[in-house]
Formats: sequence, C-alpha cells, structure tokens
Amino acid sequence: MLGWLRGPGVERALTLMLGTPSIQKELIAAIVRFGATMVDVLVEQLGRDDLETRRAAVTALGHIGDVRAVPALVALVEGGDRELLVPIAGALARLGDARAFEPLVRLLGDEDIKVRHAAIGALNSIGHPEMAARIERLVGDPDPLVRESAVKIAGYFGYAPCADGLLERCADPEETVRAAALEHVAFLDDERVLRTLVTALERDTPRARAAAARALASVEGPEAIATLRRALKDPDPWVRYFGASSLGRQGDAGAVALLDALARRDRLQHVRIAAVDAIGAIGGEQAAGVLGALTESDDPVVANAAVRALGGVNAPLVLEPLRRALAAPGAERRMAAAEALARLAREDAVELLRWTAAADADAEVTRAAMAGLHRIGNSRTPAARGAIAALAEVAGDPARRADAVAAMAHVSEDAIPAVGACLSARDPHVRRAVVEALGRLSHPTASAYIRGALEDGDPSVRQTAVAILAGLGTRGMARAFAELARTDPSAAVRRAAAAALRRAAGGPEDARA
Repeated sequence: MLGWLRGPGVERALTLMLGTPSIQKELIAAIVRFGATMVDVLVEQLGRDDLETRRAAVTALGHIGDVRAVPALVALVEGGDRELLVPIAGALARLGDARAFEPLVRLLGDEDIKVRHAAIGALNSIGHPEMAARIERLVGDPDPLVRESAVKIAGYFGYAPCADGLLERCADPEETVRAAALEHVAFLDDERVLRTLVTALERDTPRARAAAARALASVEGPEAIATLRRALKDPDPWVRYFGASSLGRQGDAGAVALLDALARRDRLQHVRIAAVDAIGAIGGEQAAGVLGALTESDDPVVANAAVRALGGVNAPLVLEPLRRALAAPGAERRMAAAEALARLAREDAVELLRWTAAADADAEVTRAAMAGLHRIGNSRTPAARGAIAALAEVAGDPARRADAVAAMAHVSEDAIPAVGACLSARDPHVRRAVVEALGRLSHPTASAYIRGALEDGDPSVRQTAVAILAGLGTRGMARAFAELARTDPSAAVRRAAAAALRRAAGGPEDARA
C-alpha cells in the first residue's frame, strides 16, 4: 500500500524497512515505483551498519537506473565492502556508466569466482570504448585469475586484436586459464581455431578436453564433427558428455547411431542423458525412431529423458511412443509424456492430453496434462482452440473442475475468445465452469461473454453469470438484473438478480439505468 502513496514521509518509512528480509522483494518493487526521487534516500542507506539494508539499497538503486547512484556504488567497491561486491556489480551492470569501468577491471583478479563473474558481466554490459585495448593487455597478465577473466571477456566479444593472445592462452600453463580460453576461442573468426581445439581434444588434460568439446559445438566443418564423434569414446565422462551435447547442437544426423549406443551403454547416467538429449536436438525420423525405442529402456531415467526429448522432434513417429508412455505404470513417465505432447502443440497431441486430463488417476499427471493444454491454448497454432475446448470439457468433471478452471483463467488475452466459444458446449456443467473462468480473467472481452451467458438455457449457468457479474462490479447491469429478477423462470436466478441489484444500489450509472 505504501508503494502507491507519495511523499517524503512514505519514502522514509519504506527505507526504514529495507533490512527486513521477509518483505524485501515487495519492498524493493515498491521503492522502484518511486523512481529517481528515491536515489538520495537510498544512497544514505549505503552507510548503514546493517548488511541486509545495504544489500537492498544496492539492488533498488540498480533497478531504478539513475546514474546519480554510480559514485556511491563505486565508492563501496573501492572501499572493499566484500559482502556486497556481487550485488554492486549487478547494479553497475544495469546502470551501464563508464565511471564504473576501472573499479570493475580491478575486480577481475578477485579471489572469489562469484565476484570475478559479476565483474565480467558488468564490464560486458558497460561496453567501454577502451575495453578491447585493455583486455588485449590483460590476456597476458601475470596473474592467472586476471588472465582467465580477460579470456572470457575477449571470447564474449570476439575482439579481433585479442585473437593472438586468446589463442596463446589455449596453451597456458594454468589449466583453468587454458580451459577458459579453449571454451571461448570458438567465438573468434580465425582459421586457427579448429586446429587448436582438435589438438586440445586429442592431447590435453580432461578439463581442457571437455572445454574443447564444448567449444566445437560452434565450429563448422567435417573435421569438427569427426573430432566430436571420437570424443564419445573419451575415457573422461565430461568429455563424452560435452561431445554428445555438441553433436546435438551441430545437428549431426550421422551421429544418431553413436549417440544411441552411448545412451544405452555408458556407465554414467549424466552422459547417457546427454546422449538422449542430443538425439532429440538432432531431430528427424531417424531420431524419432531411436528415441521411441529408448522410451522402453530398463533405465527409467533414460526412458523418461527419451519421452521428454520426443517433444522436440517434429516427426509423425513420435506420437505412438508418447501414447504408450501415457499408459505407463509410473506417474513420472506419464508426466514426461504430457510435457512432450505440450511441446508438440499438435491437434493429435491435444486429444491425448484431453484423455489424460480426464482419465488419469494421479492428480499430478492430470495437472501436467492440463498445463500442457494450457500451453497449447496460449500458442499461435491451429491446435490452440481445440486445447481450450479440451480444458473446458475436463472442467465439466467436478473432481477436476478446480484445476481446469484455474488453467482457463490464466490464458492470454488473445485466447479469451476461444474460452468464450466454449459457452456453446452442450453440457451445462462445462458452461458454468467456463463462466467461472471468464470471471477470473477480469477483462472486458471476458465480461462480454459472461453477459451473454445471462441468456443461457440452463438456470444454473445464468445464476453463476449473475453472481460473477455482481462480484466484478460490472457497470451498467442494473437493467439486465432487474429484468431477470422480475421475469426469469428460475426462482434461484430471480433471487440472485435481486441480490445483485441490492449490492449495486448507489452506483450512479446503475441508478440511471
């Protein structure tokens, strides 16, 4: 409530509560609504002894986005307020002011990796004109922590002047620097990159090989593909993991059989899952067939991953294994199938989700199916209207009504007409649920559909529409309520309309009506 008021007293009251963790999110949101007028008051709070107060003030200053806060935030960095370095860097990233450049550069060698990453992110956001020249020098800094940070920035921007230094760091004596360079060198447009990564993947330490495998996802060419295929047999599991992931990102259809073997036989679960996900990312008929077979795996984690991966494959073959998964004894498998069908967003997927939402005995599975129908209903696909209609049909079941109505009540504005169209359903229980969902949408289009329901042939639907319109305080309804109170054949509707009239008494527009 205070956030919607104005005045110095309100501003002071809000800042006095900054150190209260339980309300910090709401408090910062309220303070940010005040905008620039709060900057000076918040800067004062940066000198408080209480850490939570200072942290909240820093966060709020970053969200307000007024550069007058920069000097005070920079002073905290230079003063060594270590507990706040990460949120300060985040605030400075939002502010994007060049005055923060030098203090942030000095954090690139900080012993805390979280501070270094925050500083890197802030410097990337600021984009200072001297950044390329400074990073070119720092790539060769004596401090390995500084070199590692500089490598990440140079790779992020792909600075041409840093190319030689970045490639040199791929042979750095420090493994952490070397791995960072290998992971980021792929962003350079340089013909030496491929050979550098291939050499590292064949000869370097496990950590460096894993970094090279990850980077090769972004390097085109048959040699990169061949190297990644060999990486699937690397003795280190993380090299195999990133080799599989990179082949998926490359979309290498020729690797599907190799990935299938990895998914079935690798001794480590995270590698098997990476292989399954890579097959899904590659897609196509072959991938659909392989994933369909993997859904029957004796390893339930692999089987569930295969079911989920089918949701990203646009091929006719995916539907049958997903249909089987919906009948699996394990609830987790059925939920995974519901998630996959939602991603497919096809009309045949809608029918399977409708059946699951209406018939599955597990409440979590039915909710997952309804969530899938909701997702499709909010999409811009030909299946959207059918998904909304399926939700409305499920809402006719009293045991599932609450969840189905909640799903319909959170559709986008564009989907409201599809909800309203369900008022033509034959089942009055469905129409009542639709009216209830429209009432929760609190939108003029939804209200118009509810007004139309006042003429529904079923008295329970009309009564529900009256109650919801009265609760919404919809203006200009007095004449319609008066007519219903006088002439409706249902005594329950007449009583509801009379009660709505009494509730609306005193409203100027209703009085004129």
